Amino acid sequence: MNPEEFNLRMENFLVTLRRKVKETLTEVLEGMVDYARSYHPYRDQTGALTRSIHAKVDVLSGNLLTARFVADAPYASEVEYGTSPHRVDSPVFLKGVGWRYIEVHPGTPPRPFMRPALEAHRGRLPVVLEESLLNAAREVGL
Repeated sequence: MNPEEFNLRMENFLVTLRRKVKETLTEVLEGMVDYARSYHPYRDQTGALTRSIHAKVDVLSGNLLTARFVADAPYASEVEYGTSPHRVDSPVFLKGVGWRYIEVHPGTPPRPFMRPALEAHRGRLPVVLEESLLNAAREVGL
């Protein structure tokens, strides 16, 4: 293989690798989204929190990718990490009691849904990224 052919194959390899890694990351992230939406310990009365869970892979520039796994409901972090006791300036619905005004809310325990999804897929990522690398190399004949 002459140097020009090698350079062309390497350029094709980088383009193919970026595409394969983006596809692979998207696949893994979609699995994480499905996991977080399906296996969660919270009761989603409106469906807003579950609908807010999403993921996206973006190409920033050149060969640089960014992957995001997000729950962007305004209260998602309170569900994930729980809350400490805090002042409440409005009525609160108490199960079995109804609406009552309380000055201090006792806080809520954590009900993680994002971290378990990440943990369930963490070991898969290196494997599928390695497969992407090998598949890209095969596809361009390296």
